[in-house]
Amino acid sequence: MTQEFFTIITQAGQARLTNAMALGEQIQITHLAVGSGLNNEPYTPTESQTALKTEVYRANVIQLSVDPDVSNQLTAEAVIPQNQGGFTIREAGLFTSDGALFAIAKFPETYKPEIVSGVASDLAIRFVFKTGNADQVELKIDPSIVLATYTFVTNAIANHSNDPDAHPNFLHRERSATLEAAYYPAAPGDPTITGNNLAFVAEDRSHQTAVVTKNLTIKKPAAVPAAGTMILQLNMNGTGGHSIGWDAEFKVAGKINNSPNAKNVCNLIFVGGNEIYVVIHAVPGA
Repeated sequence: MTQEFFTIITQAGQARLTNAMALGEQIQITHLAVGSGLNNEPYTPTESQTALKTEVYRANVIQLSVDPDVSNQLTAEAVIPQNQGGFTIREAGLFTSDGALFAIAKFPETYKPEIVSGVASDLAIRFVFKTGNADQVELKIDPSIVLATYTFVTNAIANHSNDPDAHPNFLHRERSATLEAAYYPAAPGDPTITGNNLAFVAEDRSHQTAVVTKNLTIKKPAAVPAAGTMILQLNMNGTGGHSIGWDAEFKVAGKINNSPNAKNVCNLIFVGGNEIYVVIHAVPGA
């Protein structure tokens, strides 16, 4: 089966990889751009492209990481701030420090609302690509950029928490299974799926994850918070193709990517009463 959403290294990118390997140098990735496609429609990117068909926003890349399980697979991340929007993303591209289009992706349609719509929020874009050697690519960061993605922050916190020497001046105690139960209680469980309905309790935790293995309807929380936000991450299983429906109280912007292994990060915004605004950030499958 042909993959619907994918990333390719352009001819310019391949030439730079070859040159970097020959000279023992690195390619500097600086920017990630998104576009609305060809005449505001999806299209199939090609290696010969030197630009997006219709670029609508360009951002500094703020993180470049190597997949811990796939040594030549990298993920570049950028953020589109809440004051930018009013367009649908159908394509994305990575650019080098000298302005060349290094890689291009066919992106699942993702609507970025304008702030005037009342549901705007920062949108994190993750761009996954593969090279022959991850060491050939590096991130050149603009020091004036201070935005950080959810993934970056949670990974940084986890690394800090797992470091026994993070605070060398503090007294450390031995951790055991007994102490774990007493001092590190388990977080509330993930959303429960009953029949074809997915139910969650919004006030239990700020980030919940569910694996989608069949058609589902997302039910509103039993008690809708008066205000605040949370993240509901919906991960499609390897089969994909499952539909997602929402209770009438949800005001949804964006489209679920239901392809195999796709991840959908849904930002839920509670504004009082029974109204729940949802902004969907869809990420292509692995």
